[in-house]
Amino acid sequence: MKKKLILLLSLAIIIFSCQTDNNRRDTPWRSTSTIRLEDIKAQIDSDPVNAINLIYIYKEAYSFLHSDGNEDWKQLAQYEEESIKNLLALQEEAINEEEPVIVKLPKKKKVSKPHVQRFQRSFAR
Repeated sequence: MKKKLILLLSLAIIIFSCQTDNNRRDTPWRSTSTIRLEDIKAQIDSDPVNAINLIYIYKEAYSFLHSDGNEDWKQLAQYEEESIKNLLALQEEAINEEEPVIVKLPKKKKVSKPHVQRFQRSFAR
């Protein structure tokens, strides 16, 4: 009897603790692709390398959705072009900002190398 009561109580606790309130939503519903496209758009200006990486990940993950009429793919192509332009601009800016570095090498000193001379003499015989 005790075992049945304990089993019944534990079952009741599990059932009632697993209920959730599905009627309430804090944020409006958005599709996964919309969220990802918005994430990519946010990265275009600030981090074009990451944006390009996200674009290629998106293309790989959603390649089964690809069609010429799909609006997301057109927008993705536009984001890719913008990201590449921003990356090229950042590279050109970095090249222009880089100051030329002049390295002065020390003059070679003649150093006596007795071990090399001995090695050479041994083969000269």
